[in-house]
Amino acid sequence: MEILRTLYQHDPESREKTWPLMLALALVWDKSLAPLHNQIGENAIEFSPDIARRFDFFKSTLCGPHAVFSMETLSIPSLCLIVDTPVPVSELLWAQRNVKERSPEKIYKSIKYDSMRVNSLAFSWPYGRYSLEAIQNKGGICVDQAYYTVIVLRSRGIPALLFSGKGLRGRHAWVAYLKNKQTWETGVGRYNDQKFTTGEARNPQTGETFIDHLLPIVSENFIRKNSISRDSDSLARLAFALLFIKRPKLAEDAAYRAVSVNKYEMSAWQILEHAQENPDGLIRVLDEQAKAFAKYSDVVTKIRLRQVALLRQNGRDAESEALLKKLMNNNRKREDLSREIAFQQIEMALAEKNPEKARLLFEKHLRSQKKEGAKVLEDLYIYLDFTKEINQTAPAEEFTEYFVKTFKRSFNKISRENPVFQNWDREVLSIAYENNHNYKKLKKLK
Repeated sequence: MEILRTLYQHDPESREKTWPLMLALALVWDKSLAPLHNQIGENAIEFSPDIARRFDFFKSTLCGPHAVFSMETLSIPSLCLIVDTPVPVSELLWAQRNVKERSPEKIYKSIKYDSMRVNSLAFSWPYGRYSLEAIQNKGGICVDQAYYTVIVLRSRGIPALLFSGKGLRGRHAWVAYLKNKQTWETGVGRYNDQKFTTGEARNPQTGETFIDHLLPIVSENFIRKNSISRDSDSLARLAFALLFIKRPKLAEDAAYRAVSVNKYEMSAWQILEHAQENPDGLIRVLDEQAKAFAKYSDVVTKIRLRQVALLRQNGRDAESEALLKKLMNNNRKREDLSREIAFQQIEMALAEKNPEKARLLFEKHLRSQKKEGAKVLEDLYIYLDFTKEINQTAPAEEFTEYFVKTFKRSFNKISRENPVFQNWDREVLSIAYENNHNYKKLKKLK
């Protein structure tokens, strides 16, 4: 509120037009801003909100003759993805004056890749002050290329996000940006041959992460609401008010009207869930919700996993198992969702007090991921800890030897080229031997 008050008094002449920008700045800058990534080390440039000057900068950018998107076009959430700039205003001015490339792809590639840093495992910035000019002059690794691109795009009034995810060769960072009023481009610096299935970015308002697959659902929230989304939003608000005054049937009716207007009105679906008075009603609503979001595997999987848990809680084990198997078959091309489903199956086996079944399910999951390169290593370490906890170390040792032997065929080339994964096989085997107290093999390995 203090930020809003300051900006409202700062710009009395055009505040009727610029209030969305004021609100975006207030939503983002009401707390200490985190850096866009955690590999800056101790070299981040100090900055302050400098809120009036920052407002003037973005006002001139968004209201000027060369604005890519006008302020009248963009919504509050999209403006939040512009003003989330944890750098001094001087950095934004430098970007406008000194970066000549217009294409986001060319901006990303204009930063020379610093292979020496990767080879020496120097993942944090080692060259002093972490400025755009220093990155331009010194080059950087993927996270610096992505950071540089995002700050430059935001300095031009373009909503942009820094995504990171795991691929065949380990972690990587790339960029997404709002290409036009309806479309996000999510592939700037994202190399398809490395199988970056899913990327995560940070929401500047909440600090929570969200994934790139959900951008199409929320894309309309980055442009001012159209009449359809306004209608469904109004009905959802009405449903919430009715639920609040304990009129669940009327709330349910209003929420169903909202999703009939816009089936992606998430708040209305949440109200429908709360309005249910028994598990069967909730299972039915979850089923309807999953069908509405059929195009979006991530949303459907989370909904169906909730259904699985509910079915199990209510003694409908056969339906629960069948739904899990169907989910697994539908998501074979999405290794991240397959992992989530597999872990649910493992938890169910543990709930049945069947540790052997849980271990076998985990091993089945690992075998299915053998072509996913570095992505599978994290789960292999989890498997070793897990089998130690459930006293399955003897079969786990045998499986680990088999898995290392077969996995090396596809992973050796990657591990040789990336120093991060040197000796991964010895590390994995030594944990398996130590867990199983097989000190003879452990001594031989060492």
